[in-house]
Amino acid sequence: MPAAEGIRSRTALIARVIALGLLALLLIVLGTMWWQSLRPGAYAVTAAAGHGAHGGGPVSVVDLVTDPERPADVAVDLVARTETVRIAGGRAFTGNTLNGSTPGPVIRARQGDLVEVRLRNEDVPEGITLHWHGVDVPAAMDGVAGVTQDAIAPGESFVYRFIADRAGTYWYHSHQVSHRQVIAGLYGALVIDPAAGAEPDVTEVVAAAHTYPDGIRSLGDAGRELRADAEPGDRVRVRVINTDNAPISVWASVPFLVRAVDGTEVNRPTPVEGERVLITAGGRVDVEVRMPRSGGVRVHVPGASVLLGEDAAAAPQPQRQLDLLHYVHCTTVHRRGRAPCLPASTRRTPTATSATRSAGSPASWTGAPVCGGRSTAAPARTPRCSPSERGTWCG
Repeated sequence: MPAAEGIRSRTALIARVIALGLLALLLIVLGTMWWQSLRPGAYAVTAAAGHGAHGGGPVSVVDLVTDPERPADVAVDLVARTETVRIAGGRAFTGNTLNGSTPGPVIRARQGDLVEVRLRNEDVPEGITLHWHGVDVPAAMDGVAGVTQDAIAPGESFVYRFIADRAGTYWYHSHQVSHRQVIAGLYGALVIDPAAGAEPDVTEVVAAAHTYPDGIRSLGDAGRELRADAEPGDRVRVRVINTDNAPISVWASVPFLVRAVDGTEVNRPTPVEGERVLITAGGRVDVEVRMPRSGGVRVHVPGASVLLGEDAAAAPQPQRQLDLLHYVHCTTVHRRGRAPCLPASTRRTPTATSATRSAGSPASWTGAPVCGGRSTAAPARTPRCSPSERGTWCG
């Protein structure tokens, strides 16, 4: 019996060793597959056969470009360098520049223009590419190092060409070791005006919010305060760009309009007061203010502000955040049983006592629904918006 028990014990031990060995082998295989999924040994980026003008077979990503014969409408030369950088109000640090400054120059085009940017890497050791954040560009122009193009080595150049087909506020930045190079200064703003051109009666300010090494917060190269001239009565559009990898907020010392979000215009915006607007990482929000009869205006992001006109007191960050999903324009409607509504930013219920009054103001209705919200006394028949009416009617 003791001999039999010993044999059984040895057999069980051998079985456990084999099981552990197989488990270890399985873990090694799965670990290898996981690692390869993160960084494959080679990329095969091609267009599917039979699609678009390149039908008939796979197409190399480097051939997915804008018409090479078309002349450029906007041509820009950029030179990337490593050098000592000093931001207003901050200490000097070793960073990167484009054409000797950070951020790089604002590139401005009109909708439909062909933009051509020649980028030369003078001495950035890791190489560099540029990504056009928020802009639809041909794959070969997207600036993803190792995927859509090779990184531009020191002493080499690359030409980016794309059609600026959508008006709005965008930006460009390094996409090679971007977690270091963007922070160090390799970024800039890209503004695409509508085909008809910028609004002639609106003053524009580009405010790229950025955090440089050692936590230096700056609006462009202006430090914590970017100043711009503005006169009483002027309309000023501030194009705020969040170049950081975490969300920030924007608010103002006076009521303001949200004119655009991530390059898309807002349809007939309404005034915002006592609320802040969230800007996601890499996102853009255009806000518009009208200058008061006296004094200046501040448009804030955390740790910095744009000062328009004369000096103005800082405004504390509002606790409430604007709900952009319900930030729509409302119009008083008197047909098909639709009730009028109030702008989302007002967040209050009308106080009139009769819902049958036909005055032209939504405040003359009892229980008129707030856009995207709920009324305290809804009408007997709750109107609803059709998909084509959303953003114009409400209920």
